Amino acid sequence: MPILYVSPGSNQLQPPQKNLWNGAIRGYNIGYKIHGSSDAFIHMSLEVPDDYTEELIYQLTELNMYTQYDIVVQAYNAKGLGPMSQAVLAMTSEDVPNSPPEDVRCSSLSSRSIYVLWESPNPETINGILRGYKIQYKPVDEWYDAMIQSKILETNKVTITDLNVNTNYSIQILAFTKMGDGVKSTPIYCKTHEGVPEPPEFIKVLPSSSDSVVVAWKPPHKSNGALVKYNIYYKPIKNGEEGNIDTQKTEELQQDASIRTSNANNQFVELKGLEKNKKYAFWVTATSAIGESEGSSVVAQTVADSIVAAKTASFDSIIKPPWQQDILLPCLAVGVPEPNRKWTIGDYPLKENARLKIKSDGSVIINKVSSGDSGNYTCAVYNEHGRDEVSYLVAVQVPPSAPIMDVISKSRTSIKLQWRNGLTGGESIRGYLLHYKKDNDIWNTVEIKAGQAMFTLENLICGATYQLYMEAFNSIGTGLPCDIITIVTDGAGRKIKKQKF
Repeated sequence: MPILYVSPGSNQLQPPQKNLWNGAIRGYNIGYKIHGSSDAFIHMSLEVPDDYTEELIYQLTELNMYTQYDIVVQAYNAKGLGPMSQAVLAMTSEDVPNSPPEDVRCSSLSSRSIYVLWESPNPETINGILRGYKIQYKPVDEWYDAMIQSKILETNKVTITDLNVNTNYSIQILAFTKMGDGVKSTPIYCKTHEGVPEPPEFIKVLPSSSDSVVVAWKPPHKSNGALVKYNIYYKPIKNGEEGNIDTQKTEELQQDASIRTSNANNQFVELKGLEKNKKYAFWVTATSAIGESEGSSVVAQTVADSIVAAKTASFDSIIKPPWQQDILLPCLAVGVPEPNRKWTIGDYPLKENARLKIKSDGSVIINKVSSGDSGNYTCAVYNEHGRDEVSYLVAVQVPPSAPIMDVISKSRTSIKLQWRNGLTGGESIRGYLLHYKKDNDIWNTVEIKAGQAMFTLENLICGATYQLYMEAFNSIGTGLPCDIITIVTDGAGRKIKKQKF
């Protein structure tokens, strides 16, 4: 009777003592079944040469992970089957879970927190001892590798905190064993609540006549939701108060202040009826449905006399529009007499065309911008009393150019590729799309993460002709494809040629 030894990954057996052979042993039947089941044994046959006396090893494959099995062995010779060995109990090793947690749900608790809960994976798919869960989350509009955050958990629920205000998050859960991480759940999405806006970033106050000023501002860096209006506050500065203006809190400043309201799409107002040669304090707040922001910086300004030098009430800016988007470059100006305007791009006068127009208020609109519209745009305003200018650095973001791809090796069933980037389009490359097909089959696509510059395409057919090409993509879109590469896997003569896609 064989003696069965069990070691990780294989089952080892020794033949019976030779005086019990009753003839030459021709082979062995190995039977196995899940421990405790009523199923019949599944038998595999192992033939051996005559007088073979070395240690025999037979590996059972395609078993369930982390499962106990009963294993029996019997020898046979020319006369038939010998007796069955006693069953030996063996257990396959742990593996990673092959299904995700189930019924994942989330709800927003506040502007900075989200509650998430889920059910455990099917126990039959855990493939070991469940050690815990990992929750992975990121803002939806951010590149998934750069912004993923992860937490290790022992329970089936968690409150994620310290999130961005008014931000949509993608959330996934996975279970893990000591062997590693299992399959991620399908992403679910929850958005944090809106919050109070940040204050407007910058403010200008420019005298526009003997009794009026223009107040202009830039929107908050983070609006934390939809803005509904701006409040423009102003009040005369009393003697001796000017030095304390910047240190006063918004609530203190607002006492006895006049207020003017502007809609959320507007970033300037003209305030009239002010006292000549009187100094005023000005500041602006932003308001959403949640509440009013803190005040902007406070600007002290005196109403001018009848002579007003030309000034621009617009702000220097860096603009990075996606291609095919319309953009507006304002050139708001004050001055007495009315200032003239002159637009340039770089060192050259700006010329109108079918897509670029200079409006009657002096602003420039460019429809469906392309990479050729990138540049430094400057609007100069001037009258006989002075000159000023505002500049816009426009960097149009476009899809990346085609990667440069080459085959570096191949085998009967694989092709190894490497590539380098072309132009990124002004945005970080988020990944690559590798397209391939065999002969006249349909195209297949593999998505490859950003940061890789090498990839092996596997499980191919030997001696078959394949066509391959690659595209890169960023947040703007997918770029042009590289040239198609045609290559034959080993099993035929090596043929590599390129053709235009």
